[in-house]
Amino acid sequence: MPLQAESRSLGIATAINVGFVFIEVIAGWYLNSIAILSDALHDLGDSLALLFAFLSVYYSQRKAPIHYTYGYKRLTLVAASVNVLILIAGSVMVVFFAIPRFQNPLALPSIPYLILAAFGFVANLVAFAIVHQGHDHNHRVAALHLLEDVLGWAAVFVGGILIHWFQWYWIDPLLAIAIALFILYNAIRQLRLLFREWLVAAPYKINVEELTRQLQQLLYPNRLLDFHLWSVAPDLWIYSLHIQIPASMQKEEQILLKRQVRDFLAQTTDYATLHVTIELDYPEESDHCHCHET
Repeated sequence: MPLQAESRSLGIATAINVGFVFIEVIAGWYLNSIAILSDALHDLGDSLALLFAFLSVYYSQRKAPIHYTYGYKRLTLVAASVNVLILIAGSVMVVFFAIPRFQNPLALPSIPYLILAAFGFVANLVAFAIVHQGHDHNHRVAALHLLEDVLGWAAVFVGGILIHWFQWYWIDPLLAIAIALFILYNAIRQLRLLFREWLVAAPYKINVEELTRQLQQLLYPNRLLDFHLWSVAPDLWIYSLHIQIPASMQKEEQILLKRQVRDFLAQTTDYATLHVTIELDYPEESDHCHCHET
C-alpha cells in the first residue's frame, strides 16, 4: 500500500474512533453506564494508538532536521509511552468507580444501551475493515486494537440483552471491571516492551545468544570481536559488528564476507529495515578497538 494510501486509511479509522469516543462518553454519562464509559476509555486508548500510527506514517514521509539522523522514528515510542500511562491511570479509575456500583447497581435503559452497543460494534468493524487492508507494522498493530474494540462492543451488546430480559443491572459494572482489567493487563505488558526500547534492548523476538552463536559459526575462522543490536523503532533495527580478519585477506574476500553477514542478518526479520555497520579489524588493531569479545 503506498504511503499516502496508508496515512489516509489510518486517518479515516482514527476519525471514526475519535468521533465515537465522544458519543460514548456522552451516552455513558446519560445512561449511567460505567461499562460504556469503560469502553470509551478503551476506545480512547485505541484512538491514541491509531493517531500515533497515523503521525508515524505521516512524518516518515517528511525530511527530518539534520540533528535527527534517524528521522522521527522514535516519536512513536514517546507517544506510545504517554498512551500507556493514560490507559493505566484510566483503568484504575474505572475499577475504583465500578466496585461501589457493582455492590449497588443502578437501573439502566436497556434499549438505548443495546442501540449504542450495536452502533459501536458496526463503527469499529468498519474501521477494522479499512485498516486491515494495510500490511505494514503500523496497520497490523492498529487492526489488532480495533479487533479488540469489536469484541468489546460485542460483549457490551450481550450484556445489554441480559439487562433487557433479566434486569441484571450488575452486568454493567461487571463488564466495566472486566474491560478495565483487560486494558490494565495489556497496558502493563506494553509498558514492559516500551521499557526495553527505552533501554535500547534488542528486539524482543530475537534470541541474541543464538544469533551470536550462528554468527560465530558463519564467520569462523574469523573472530567476532564485538556485536550490538538494538531497535530505534519497531521497524528499524541497528546492527553493529567488529570482525577480526587476517592481514592476508584480500579485498574481494572482505567484500564477500560483508555480503554474507548482511544476507544472514536480513533473514532475522520480515518487516524491519536493517541498518548494518560492519568493521573489519586486523589482529594488531584489536587492542585499540575498545571491543568486548562475544
